[in-house]
Amino acid sequence: MRRSLVSSLAAGALVATVLAALPTAASASAGPGEPELDIAHSRPTGGLNLWRLPLAAENPTLGQPMLKASLEAGGFEYGRSRTASGDFGNVTGVDDGSPDWLVSHGQPNGGVLLWVVGGGPDSTPRLWADLRGGGWSWENSRQLVGDADGDGYDDVISIHRTDTAGGPAANVWVHRGTGAGFQDPALWATIPRAVDEFMASDNLPGEPFVDVRYTVADLNGDGFADLASTHRGGTGLFASEAMYYVAWINTGTGFRTPSVSMSVFKHHGWSFDESRDLSADTDGDGSDSLFTIHQQPGGGILIWERWGLTLNTWDLRKDLRTGGWSFAGSRQVAADVSGDGIEELVSIHDQVGGGLLVWAHVFTARGNIGALPSELSVIADLRGGGWDFRSSRESVGVVAGAR
Repeated sequence: MRRSLVSSLAAGALVATVLAALPTAASASAGPGEPELDIAHSRPTGGLNLWRLPLAAENPTLGQPMLKASLEAGGFEYGRSRTASGDFGNVTGVDDGSPDWLVSHGQPNGGVLLWVVGGGPDSTPRLWADLRGGGWSWENSRQLVGDADGDGYDDVISIHRTDTAGGPAANVWVHRGTGAGFQDPALWATIPRAVDEFMASDNLPGEPFVDVRYTVADLNGDGFADLASTHRGGTGLFASEAMYYVAWINTGTGFRTPSVSMSVFKHHGWSFDESRDLSADTDGDGSDSLFTIHQQPGGGILIWERWGLTLNTWDLRKDLRTGGWSFAGSRQVAADVSGDGIEELVSIHDQVGGGLLVWAHVFTARGNIGALPSELSVIADLRGGGWDFRSSRESVGVVAGAR
């Protein structure tokens, strides 16, 4: 009989403090579909450690961090890398189906190398893409992960700054994953400064990564990764606009927008700089919603959900303005902790005395905000063992099973 999410998490949290101090931890193999929190943590000498923390409530090693790899030899640097989780295939030939890592690493000439660390016992990084030529810039790009072509292997979706006649814009490149490497990048879209034809581009900022955020999400539930962009509001006629959202739907060979944007306004308390986004399927229908985590003036955060092909329907899903919650001192990801096909919100929160706590938030049905104590459970207590909130970053991988 399945234990409740709360009781399962409580049992796992009892041992997490002790185990967090260990360099490795023996574990039962995670089953297909189980999520794992992948943590990249800086090393004192400048490299990075890749840790794996089981998130499934049914896993006996829930909340126990396990060291996957230490990357330093060969020039790996925490501060010159970005990491993401994905299923890129049997990377090493002996993978066990556990999630793989993408390590996007900046190069001395400004370019990018894409390394993959496979799941399983062989943690040797494999170079899958050399982007040191062709105008590629690590500083002016971000690498996201999602299955853009629906073949079951994750692809890399690169957002790269470009200049157009209308001002700064972003090219969206897809590096298709074949299970054995990445194909040459293909241009799937250009996200302009002014997305809607009725917008005056001279009143809109559009600097990628400064004025625009990008999130991978399957917005229509067809199994293909779509893209959502969140844009800073403008000036002049658009001065009251805090930000606007645009959905970019996957056509199989590109991303297109319905040319409808959804705006939110400053006088309602919205702020681009005091918010961030993530995608999650919190009702089990197979399609993702876009969640906006928003800082509040008196402290704490509110969590808003918006969904649909134009992201024009929204609802308040969590009110965390009490209990010590901090926008700057927390990060959020999504994972199906309970194993019921519905993703929970997972928060990684800084602690006053050092280290961090990992929490699970159970969502109620849309229209029911609810943040009862029973809906907040500690997955992992990482307040010892050298863990540091500001020297780490997280992503979620899902066990695919042996290939």
